[in-house]
Amino acid sequence: DDEDLVCPSHEEDDLAWEDFSVAMADSLARKGFAAARLPLSREDIEAVADQAADISDWMLPKKEFEVAYLGEDNRDKYHMLPNDHPDVDPPDVLSRCDRIISLIGLGLEPFTEEFLGFESWGRLNGMLRIPLSNAAEEERLRP
Repeated sequence: DDEDLVCPSHEEDDLAWEDFSVAMADSLARKGFAAARLPLSREDIEAVADQAADISDWMLPKKEFEVAYLGEDNRDKYHMLPNDHPDVDPPDVLSRCDRIISLIGLGLEPFTEEFLGFESWGRLNGMLRIPLSNAAEEERLRP
């Protein structure tokens, strides 16, 4: 019951996604949250870390918006990912992860109003977060 859900890969069939979506909606409705493990190998995780290391346009929101965007006691910077285009195969591991987030949203859409009390309408770009290096980086990135 408290175990993480195992998310299907972006290439799995509709039935796998339907089963996952029902389990995710159920967890959200019962507990108010759900945790899902993405289908990533050790090599995939290393590739995402390498991609993150190559990103140079990290951001921080204005201090007054930080809790809304990144939570209390934030120590992370973020990067906005490009739009996920469902008709284009993801070119890299980070894009595959973003595609999975899109598929989770699409899978939950039929359940949001009945189980969660809101009507979903789409998604915003994904946000990649990693820890700030130090206080100087925070000062440099803060608008």
